[in-house]
Amino acid sequence: MLNQTNSALSMLPGQRLNACVCSGDHPSPGVGRGAPEIDIYEGSVSNNLFSLSMSDQVAPFDYHYAIKKEQFTYIWDELKVANDDAAGHTRYNSYFGGTFQQSVSSLYYLDPSYGNGQKFQTFGFEYQPGPKGYVRWYVDQKPVWHLDARAVGPNALSKISQRVIAEEPMYIIMNLGISEGFAYVHPDLPFPAKMYVDYIRLYQDPENIRLSCDPKDRPTGEYIQNHPRAYYNANLTRWKDTGYGWPSFKIGNKCTPSVDSPFDSYDYVPMPKA
Repeated sequence: MLNQTNSALSMLPGQRLNACVCSGDHPSPGVGRGAPEIDIYEGSVSNNLFSLSMSDQVAPFDYHYAIKKEQFTYIWDELKVANDDAAGHTRYNSYFGGTFQQSVSSLYYLDPSYGNGQKFQTFGFEYQPGPKGYVRWYVDQKPVWHLDARAVGPNALSKISQRVIAEEPMYIIMNLGISEGFAYVHPDLPFPAKMYVDYIRLYQDPENIRLSCDPKDRPTGEYIQNHPRAYYNANLTRWKDTGYGWPSFKIGNKCTPSVDSPFDSYDYVPMPKA
């Protein structure tokens, strides 16, 4: 398997709770499980503007981390490669990923007048989970960029199938975490610092309410309780340190999940048009 054994492309250890596990120590045999991430934004400063990376993290990885960008993504008010950064506009991120992540991302530029607690701006995204899903990011209640699941569809070169828009239960986190691995950190950055948040709102389709971290198609509760060292000991940061093993499986196993995914019946939404 090129994708998981070629260290020039991926240094991930592989998916422990994968869809080829038909029985054993797995919360939902036959269903691949993971820890997905959709970023409303991760911020830095570029050319005196706030540069906000709005991204979806996917795995396993495409060869050269290249997605079907032209057919299945869309940016409103796009900045082309030759254009200078400009507030209120967006460009595709030149960072695609590395050996530990593939990032599908665009950069939105925000005027610095929104900094230092001077005024608020609204950010958000909507998404439809599943193999025919999408993510669409918004600023000031206006669409910024759109990602269709087909952009990260099957890739014969790296021997991977369709990556889905996150079906796992997720939580919301707002923080001031910084990393030199993400952006330059100025040595005179003052601390303590503050980020002002006026409100956080979550909306759902009234016909498809899903408020649970333990849904029938993606159960988590019992598995967590059966692996307390992994989930309650903050000093253990690697699975191998917990003393728990990996479930056995064979590549190519055809397992039948006990519960069908409600997202399999969803259909694609129309791609935005210029």
